[in-house]
Amino acid sequence: MSAQNDVKTIEKLLQVQLLSSNEAYYLVNRYSYLNNDSSSIENLRYEIQLKYTNDDGKSYTFCNLDSVLAVLKGPLNTPSINIHFVNKDLGFIYGYSAVYAFYPILFRTDDGGITWQTIYAGEIGTPLRRSDFFMFNEQKGIIVNNWSNEPNFNYMLTDDGGKTWRQCTFKTSRTDIRILNADGFLSAVYSEKGHVTILFTSPDNGKRGSGNILVIQSMDFGKTFKELK
Repeated sequence: MSAQNDVKTIEKLLQVQLLSSNEAYYLVNRYSYLNNDSSSIENLRYEIQLKYTNDDGKSYTFCNLDSVLAVLKGPLNTPSINIHFVNKDLGFIYGYSAVYAFYPILFRTDDGGITWQTIYAGEIGTPLRRSDFFMFNEQKGIIVNNWSNEPNFNYMLTDDGGKTWRQCTFKTSRTDIRILNADGFLSAVYSEKGHVTILFTSPDNGKRGSGNILVIQSMDFGKTFKELK
């Protein structure tokens, strides 16, 4: 094999879904540079891969993402996709497509990623960039929105496995923080028991990592929230 056919490959971990101590799903982005040359963008090739292991990473089974990519009309990148598996077989991919003006799409698998069904597609222009997604169980789930210019928390809930979603709003008492602004930061922690704790930060004079902080929490699968700080 000639040096011109050499391929330099870099694998970047995007997300891990742990199911047990030695069982997990890994979402990775594989970057390949043709001719082993990373100096030019023209040599760059990349693909998203979703793989499963039940022996602590000694071996992997790769999921089929062809139908997902076909709906999104192209490769996915880091901020546009979230995965969540309720168990080994039942899993979800939540993403958005820039081709369709950033509207959100939710896919579901019942066979461990062999096949996927599109079970929800939001309206064109639905502003759900930099959002977060979690399924508490087979039926209840939440999508956390981080794209608005008001001091309120907008989110979506499902009670039917993601087939339909309803828009919800938690009105905060804060006027010193634009929690859903594009320059803000969101971090969420979930529990299968229905607990959600979300941290928002708002930049101070445009400086990220500084400014105001707000923490809100739900103990009932996102039906109601309260402010903690």
